[in-house]
Amino acid sequence: MPLRVMRLDSTIRPAFERLLAEIWGQTWDEELARALVQWRYDERVPAGETWVAMDGEQCVALVDSFVRPYLLDGRRIAMRETCDWYCLPRYRPLGVGIRLVRQLMACPEPLISIGGSETNLAILPRLGWAELPTVERFLLPIRARNLTGTWLRTKWPAHEGLAKAIPRFIPLRPARPAPPPAGGIPGITDWSPGTAAPLPIPERGGLVELLSAEDLAWMTRIPRRSRSRLASSSP
Repeated sequence: MPLRVMRLDSTIRPAFERLLAEIWGQTWDEELARALVQWRYDERVPAGETWVAMDGEQCVALVDSFVRPYLLDGRRIAMRETCDWYCLPRYRPLGVGIRLVRQLMACPEPLISIGGSETNLAILPRLGWAELPTVERFLLPIRARNLTGTWLRTKWPAHEGLAKAIPRFIPLRPARPAPPPAGGIPGITDWSPGTAAPLPIPERGGLVELLSAEDLAWMTRIPRRSRSRLASSSP
């Protein structure tokens, strides 16, 4: 049976969830796993799109995307962010993952990909993608395990899991109180869904992602039980 490339729908949902379980590598119970999949793929902003590749009844690859607001030199535009691009190893020589990305490339919005594996980053320029200036990441590790995991992720990504051999309780540096901000003690205000995101619009050139109220509301709906599980699973 030839491979089928199609949008995600309810008829292939069980096969799709089995592939997700392999990608995520988690041991969540069935109730939590289904709640996470529903939140991640069903409850998000409607402009997202998921394409999958099916070999008979087996889901063998997927690519997902979000459409989010950006500023380009002060002008508001919509851009499509790629994410969750994965293909089972035995199907990669057949170009299945590339077929899925080409489906997204046919969408009207400009595409952007932030991060990704070394393999993915090497493939995209061959498909005509251009490299933008580097996105800087700022991280303050507070445990030796965090620092080791970050270093391995950057220099030796295939062996990132080695960081789990370091006990969590070993600190990187003694904890100390942070100095108060120069402007005094800031106030904290609860954000309510349905209101504008409480962030100023950046006033500078280049490409800047905006946090929409819709995305912020979606983030607050993540299943509560998953928050501690997600945090405890990272190196």
